Amino acid sequence: MFVKLDVDYTMKVPFAPRKKVSSKLVKVGIIFIDNCFFYSFFKQDGELVCGKVEDRMQLEKQLSQQFQLEAKHLLYISVLPIHLVWHKRYLCPQALTQYEVAQQVYSMLENDVPNDGMPIWFDYVYQGQQIDLYVVKQKNAEAELAKYRQFDLNILDVLPRVLLRAFYYEIQPDKTETLLYCYCAEQTIFILYSSLKTEIVVSQSSLAQSWSRFQERFANRFSKMVIYQEQSEKRDLSQLGLPENHILLEAKAQYAFLSLGCALWGEGIGAK
Repeated sequence: MFVKLDVDYTMKVPFAPRKKVSSKLVKVGIIFIDNCFFYSFFKQDGELVCGKVEDRMQLEKQLSQQFQLEAKHLLYISVLPIHLVWHKRYLCPQALTQYEVAQQVYSMLENDVPNDGMPIWFDYVYQGQQIDLYVVKQKNAEAELAKYRQFDLNILDVLPRVLLRAFYYEIQPDKTETLLYCYCAEQTIFILYSSLKTEIVVSQSSLAQSWSRFQERFANRFSKMVIYQEQSEKRDLSQLGLPENHILLEAKAQYAFLSLGCALWGEGIGAK
């Protein structure tokens, strides 16, 4: 969840513990594309429900009539476009306390974030041996929020975390594995993930062109490659020279993979 900062990035107090979502709330992942809202949520029995609506009234009517869900119990979650988010990684020489993590994050905010005098929102993830800091200009975040004004959007997440949650939900990897995830849409996004660190590569090219360009970079660094193609980007992969240990996930409805990752907000992505 992003935290708002004005132009003064200096540390004043350590971060407060992150709040947990009430178990009474139903998390609804929602994506606005092509003037439609694509959504995902989980029923009480764990079944995933995905769909598409034109506005909030239509969605909440469906949720009320078909699933007996009241609007007051819905928590809406979406994701920022990756090009709006500035990202910085810090490799930790040793395990850090919560206070030390906070100190390091504020140091990065002070010294590394391009500062043009505009207020920012930031989020961070401390995982294994690294801290990942995500920063977005407040004006850009508010422009995204405006797209969801009718939903009173509660949470904006970052795309790499959304994708990792969706991939983890689909394959439940073993903790010893290093996975190369590949998400194919208008962009091709590679995420090399292990329990200790994460590496992200974004390409504006197709999977075929991107894999030709980056396969040497990832060679011998992963135990399994997992690919998801959006319906609009489905291609025959047989001629790409992909590793034998690749897995092609079954395509869901358009953008349901993204809204699934949003609906999983707050869930861990560490291997079992």
